[in-house]
Amino acid sequence: MRNSGWGRIANVASVAGKEGNPNAAAYSASKAGVIALTKSLAKELAQSGVLVNCVTPATVDTENSRAKWTPRKSSTCAHAYRWGAWARWRTMPR
Repeated sequence: MRNSGWGRIANVASVAGKEGNPNAAAYSASKAGVIALTKSLAKELAQSGVLVNCVTPATVDTENSRAKWTPRKSSTCAHAYRWGAWARWRTMPR
């Protein structure tokens, strides 16, 4: 990418890397590492035309996530509401 003068790198982490999750220290630390790697690469490659970004989604309200996370277990759980092809996100009340 550097040799061609352009490129795009998209990493996927988690909001857990920014906020931390209870009982998930290793997961949160690994996602924080992905975020730090992304920031470092973005600065390193900024002048080369290669863009580096990271997406940090939160938990989405699904049957599987409801079994693991409830509003009592996690205050960082997010819900998605489908409106056609768009989703609206909101943070659970604390």
